[in-house]
Amino acid sequence: AQTTLDSYLGYLTGKVLIYGEVNARIVEEVKTQVTIIKKGMKKRKAVHRGIEEDEIVEFMRSLDEMCEKPETAPNLSKKANPNSSNAKSKRTSHHLLLALRAYAYLTLVSAGRADSIRRIRISEVNEDFFIREISKMRTYSEEVRTRMPGWVFERVKPYLEYCRENHPDAIFLFSENENKRGKGTINPKTLQEIKKGAMKNIGMEPTSAGGLYRLHDLRTVWCNWMDKGGASVEQMSVFLGHSSPKVTTKYYFASKHKERMR
Repeated sequence: AQTTLDSYLGYLTGKVLIYGEVNARIVEEVKTQVTIIKKGMKKRKAVHRGIEEDEIVEFMRSLDEMCEKPETAPNLSKKANPNSSNAKSKRTSHHLLLALRAYAYLTLVSAGRADSIRRIRISEVNEDFFIREISKMRTYSEEVRTRMPGWVFERVKPYLEYCRENHPDAIFLFSENENKRGKGTINPKTLQEIKKGAMKNIGMEPTSAGGLYRLHDLRTVWCNWMDKGGASVEQMSVFLGHSSPKVTTKYYFASKHKERMR
Protein backbone atom coordinates (compact mmCIF):
# COMPACT_ATOMS: atom_id res chain seq x y z
CA ALA A 1 0.00 0.00 0.00
CA GLN A 2 1.11 3.56 -0.64
CA THR A 3 0.82 4.47 3.05
CA THR A 4 3.09 1.57 4.03
CA LEU A 5 5.62 2.56 1.37
CA ASP A 6 5.65 6.16 2.61
CA SER A 7 6.13 4.97 6.19
CA TYR A 8 9.10 2.76 5.38
CA LEU A 9 10.77 5.32 3.13
CA GLY A 10 10.43 7.90 5.90
CA TYR A 11 11.90 5.45 8.40
CA LEU A 12 14.79 4.70 6.01
CA THR A 13 15.77 8.31 5.38
CA GLY A 14 14.90 9.62 8.83
CA LYS A 15 16.45 6.95 11.05
CA VAL A 16 18.16 3.98 9.37
CA LEU A 17 20.61 5.94 7.23
CA ILE A 18 21.39 8.37 10.03
CA TYR A 19 21.85 5.56 12.56
CA GLY A 20 24.18 3.88 10.10
CA GLU A 21 26.23 7.08 10.02
CA VAL A 22 25.80 7.46 6.28
CA ASN A 23 27.32 10.66 4.94
CA ALA A 24 24.86 13.56 5.28
CA ARG A 25 25.25 14.49 1.61
CA ILE A 26 24.27 10.95 0.56
CA VAL A 27 21.26 11.00 2.92
CA GLU A 28 20.03 14.22 1.33
CA GLU A 29 20.57 12.78 -2.15
CA VAL A 30 18.53 9.69 -1.22
CA LYS A 31 15.74 11.92 0.10
CA THR A 32 15.74 13.89 -3.13
CA GLN A 33 15.59 10.77 -5.29
CA VAL A 34 12.82 9.31 -3.13
CA THR A 35 10.80 12.50 -3.60
CA ILE A 36 11.30 12.36 -7.37
CA ILE A 37 10.24 8.70 -7.52
CA LYS A 38 7.15 9.33 -5.39
CA LYS A 39 6.09 12.23 -7.60
CA GLY A 40 6.46 10.01 -10.63
CA MET A 41 4.29 7.34 -9.00
CA LYS A 42 1.50 9.72 -8.09
CA LYS A 43 -1.84 8.93 -9.63
CA ARG A 44 -5.45 9.69 -8.94
CA LYS A 45 -6.41 8.37 -5.56
CA ALA A 46 -8.51 5.22 -5.82
CA VAL A 47 -11.92 5.11 -4.21
CA HIS A 48 -11.86 3.81 -0.64
CA ARG A 49 -15.42 3.85 0.59
CA GLY A 50 -14.97 2.00 3.89
CA ILE A 51 -17.82 0.39 5.84
CA GLU A 52 -21.10 1.99 6.83
CA GLU A 53 -22.63 1.43 10.27
CA ASP A 54 -25.76 -0.23 8.89
CA GLU A 55 -23.52 -2.66 6.96
CA ILE A 56 -21.74 -3.61 10.17
CA VAL A 57 -25.06 -4.37 11.85
CA GLU A 58 -26.27 -6.46 8.91
CA PHE A 59 -22.96 -8.29 8.58
CA MET A 60 -22.85 -9.29 12.25
CA ARG A 61 -26.52 -10.26 12.19
CA SER A 62 -25.94 -12.52 9.20
CA LEU A 63 -22.99 -14.23 10.92
CA ASP A 64 -25.12 -14.91 13.99
CA GLU A 65 -27.90 -16.32 11.85
CA MET A 66 -25.59 -18.63 9.86
CA CYS A 67 -23.95 -19.92 13.04
CA GLU A 68 -27.29 -20.61 14.70
CA LYS A 69 -28.76 -22.16 11.54
CA PRO A 70 -25.81 -23.55 9.54
CA GLU A 71 -28.17 -25.44 7.28
CA THR A 72 -29.24 -22.09 5.79
CA ALA A 73 -25.72 -20.87 5.12
CA PRO A 74 -24.50 -20.78 1.51
CA ASN A 75 -21.01 -21.75 0.38
CA LEU A 76 -19.20 -18.52 1.27
CA SER A 77 -16.05 -19.54 -0.59
CA LYS A 78 -18.10 -19.87 -3.76
CA LYS A 79 -19.67 -16.45 -3.11
CA ALA A 80 -16.17 -14.99 -2.91
CA ASN A 81 -14.68 -16.93 -5.79
CA PRO A 82 -16.65 -19.38 -7.96
CA ASN A 83 -13.36 -21.02 -8.96
CA SER A 84 -12.21 -21.61 -5.38
CA SER A 85 -11.06 -25.11 -4.47
CA ASN A 86 -13.58 -24.85 -1.60
CA ALA A 87 -16.50 -24.03 -3.89
CA LYS A 88 -17.65 -27.61 -4.51
CA SER A 89 -19.68 -28.26 -1.36
CA LYS A 90 -23.21 -26.91 -0.95
CA ARG A 91 -22.56 -25.08 2.31
CA THR A 92 -19.74 -23.72 4.41
CA SER A 93 -18.85 -26.02 7.33
CA HIS A 94 -20.20 -25.01 10.72
CA HIS A 95 -16.76 -24.76 12.34
CA LEU A 96 -15.65 -22.31 9.62
CA LEU A 97 -18.72 -20.18 10.30
CA LEU A 98 -17.86 -20.17 14.01
CA ALA A 99 -14.29 -19.17 13.18
CA LEU A 100 -15.43 -16.29 11.00
CA ARG A 101 -17.88 -15.02 13.61
CA ALA A 102 -15.25 -15.13 16.36
CA TYR A 103 -12.77 -13.33 14.11
CA ALA A 104 -15.29 -10.64 13.15
CA TYR A 105 -16.48 -9.95 16.70
CA LEU A 106 -12.93 -9.78 18.12
CA THR A 107 -12.05 -7.34 15.34
CA LEU A 108 -15.14 -5.27 15.98
CA VAL A 109 -14.63 -4.90 19.73
CA SER A 110 -10.89 -4.16 19.52
CA ALA A 111 -10.51 -2.35 16.17
CA GLY A 112 -7.51 -4.63 15.78
CA ARG A 113 -5.48 -5.10 12.65
CA ALA A 114 -5.93 -8.42 10.86
CA ASP A 115 -2.47 -9.70 11.77
CA SER A 116 -2.95 -9.05 15.49
CA ILE A 117 -6.35 -10.78 15.51
CA ARG A 118 -5.06 -13.81 13.61
CA ARG A 119 -2.28 -14.32 16.15
CA ILE A 120 -4.39 -14.16 19.30
CA ARG A 121 -3.35 -17.08 21.49
CA ILE A 122 -6.04 -19.51 22.60
CA SER A 123 -4.66 -19.43 26.14
CA GLU A 124 -5.10 -15.65 26.27
CA VAL A 125 -8.83 -15.54 25.57
CA ASN A 126 -11.32 -15.74 28.42
CA GLU A 127 -14.64 -14.29 29.52
CA ASP A 128 -12.98 -11.21 31.01
CA PHE A 129 -10.39 -10.16 28.41
CA PHE A 130 -8.22 -11.21 25.49
CA ILE A 131 -4.64 -10.27 24.62
CA ARG A 132 -3.22 -9.54 21.20
CA GLU A 133 0.19 -8.42 20.03
CA ILE A 134 0.65 -5.42 17.76
CA SER A 135 3.78 -5.01 15.68
CA LYS A 136 5.79 -1.79 15.76
CA MET A 137 7.68 -1.13 12.52
CA ARG A 138 8.20 -4.91 12.28
CA THR A 139 11.00 -4.58 14.86
CA TYR A 140 9.17 -5.45 18.09
CA SER A 141 5.68 -6.21 19.38
CA GLU A 142 3.57 -4.85 22.19
CA GLU A 143 0.83 -6.65 24.13
CA VAL A 144 -2.61 -5.06 24.24
CA ARG A 145 -5.28 -6.31 26.63
CA THR A 146 -8.90 -5.72 25.60
CA ARG A 147 -11.90 -6.17 27.86
CA MET A 148 -14.19 -8.95 26.69
CA PRO A 149 -17.87 -7.88 26.72
CA GLY A 150 -20.25 -10.69 27.59
CA TRP A 151 -22.09 -10.45 24.27
CA VAL A 152 -18.79 -10.93 22.41
CA PHE A 153 -17.64 -13.88 24.52
CA GLU A 154 -20.95 -15.64 23.85
CA ARG A 155 -20.01 -15.60 20.17
CA VAL A 156 -16.33 -16.44 20.60
CA LYS A 157 -16.81 -19.27 23.11
CA PRO A 158 -18.22 -21.85 20.63
CA TYR A 159 -15.12 -21.59 18.45
CA LEU A 160 -12.84 -21.69 21.49
CA GLU A 161 -14.48 -24.94 22.54
CA TYR A 162 -14.16 -26.32 19.01
CA CYS A 163 -10.44 -25.47 18.94
CA ARG A 164 -9.71 -27.03 22.32
CA GLU A 165 -11.46 -30.23 21.29
CA ASN A 166 -10.25 -30.55 17.70
CA HIS A 167 -6.92 -28.69 17.78
CA PRO A 168 -5.52 -29.43 21.26
CA ASP A 169 -1.96 -28.61 20.17
CA ALA A 170 -2.83 -25.30 18.52
CA ILE A 171 -1.37 -22.10 19.97
CA PHE A 172 -3.06 -19.44 17.88
CA LEU A 173 -6.82 -19.02 17.65
CA PHE A 174 -6.65 -18.56 13.87
CA SER A 175 -3.21 -18.69 12.19
CA GLU A 176 0.45 -17.78 12.61
CA ASN A 177 0.41 -15.22 9.80
CA GLU A 178 -1.35 -14.30 6.58
CA ASN A 179 0.40 -17.03 4.60
CA LYS A 180 0.19 -20.16 6.76
CA ARG A 181 -1.90 -21.76 9.46
CA GLY A 182 1.15 -23.03 11.29
CA LYS A 183 0.27 -23.62 14.93
CA GLY A 184 -3.18 -22.18 14.36
CA THR A 185 -6.58 -23.69 13.57
CA ILE A 186 -7.58 -22.36 10.13
CA ASN A 187 -5.89 -21.64 6.83
CA PRO A 188 -5.63 -17.82 6.61
CA LYS A 189 -6.60 -17.86 2.93
CA THR A 190 -9.76 -19.76 3.79
CA LEU A 191 -10.59 -17.25 6.52
CA GLN A 192 -10.03 -14.37 4.10
CA GLU A 193 -12.16 -16.07 1.47
CA ILE A 194 -15.19 -16.82 3.65
CA LYS A 195 -15.02 -13.29 5.11
CA LYS A 196 -15.23 -11.85 1.61
CA GLY A 197 -18.03 -14.28 0.76
CA ALA A 198 -20.02 -13.31 3.85
CA MET A 199 -19.70 -9.62 3.00
CA LYS A 200 -20.77 -10.22 -0.59
CA ASN A 201 -23.62 -12.43 0.63
CA ILE A 202 -25.38 -9.45 2.23
CA GLY A 203 -24.87 -7.32 -0.86
CA MET A 204 -21.85 -5.32 0.28
CA GLU A 205 -19.66 -3.64 -2.31
CA PRO A 206 -15.85 -3.71 -1.93
CA THR A 207 -14.78 -1.59 1.03
CA SER A 208 -11.41 -0.63 -0.42
CA ALA A 209 -9.70 0.17 -3.69
CA GLY A 210 -8.81 -2.81 -5.83
CA GLY A 211 -12.04 -4.67 -5.06
CA LEU A 212 -10.93 -5.60 -1.52
CA TYR A 213 -13.28 -6.55 1.29
CA ARG A 214 -11.63 -5.54 4.57
CA LEU A 215 -12.69 -5.55 8.20
CA HIS A 216 -9.64 -3.32 8.70
CA ASP A 217 -11.95 -0.45 7.74
CA LEU A 218 -13.66 -0.86 11.11
CA ARG A 219 -10.73 1.18 12.47
CA THR A 220 -12.00 4.24 10.64
CA VAL A 221 -15.51 3.56 11.94
CA TRP A 222 -14.06 3.49 15.47
CA CYS A 223 -12.48 6.90 14.84
CA ASN A 224 -15.91 8.25 13.93
CA TRP A 225 -17.53 6.68 17.01
CA MET A 226 -14.82 8.06 19.30
CA ASP A 227 -15.06 11.47 17.70
CA LYS A 228 -18.82 11.56 18.30
CA GLY A 229 -18.14 10.54 21.91
CA GLY A 230 -15.80 13.49 22.42
CA ALA A 231 -12.46 11.65 22.30
CA SER A 232 -9.33 13.52 21.27
CA VAL A 233 -7.14 12.52 18.33
CA GLU A 234 -4.48 11.55 20.89
CA GLN A 235 -6.90 9.11 22.55
CA MET A 236 -7.84 7.64 19.17
CA SER A 237 -4.16 7.21 18.33
CA VAL A 238 -3.47 5.29 21.54
CA PHE A 239 -6.54 3.09 21.05
CA LEU A 240 -5.57 2.21 17.47
CA GLY A 241 -1.94 1.59 18.40
CA HIS A 242 -0.50 4.25 16.13
CA SER A 243 3.02 5.61 16.51
CA SER A 244 1.70 9.17 16.72
CA PRO A 245 -1.53 11.21 16.37
CA LYS A 246 -0.22 12.38 12.98
CA VAL A 247 -0.75 8.88 11.58
CA THR A 248 -4.30 8.82 12.91
CA THR A 249 -5.12 12.22 11.47
CA LYS A 250 -3.57 11.57 8.06
CA TYR A 251 -4.73 8.04 7.33
CA TYR A 252 -7.53 6.99 9.69
CA PHE A 253 -9.36 9.99 11.02
CA ALA A 254 -12.97 9.79 9.90
CA SER A 255 -13.61 11.78 6.73
CA LYS A 256 -17.04 12.67 8.10
CA HIS A 257 -15.33 14.49 10.99
CA LYS A 258 -13.19 16.43 8.53
CA GLU A 259 -16.32 17.38 6.62
CA ARG A 260 -17.93 18.66 9.82
CA MET A 261 -14.87 20.82 10.50
CA ARG A 262 -15.01 22.54 7.10
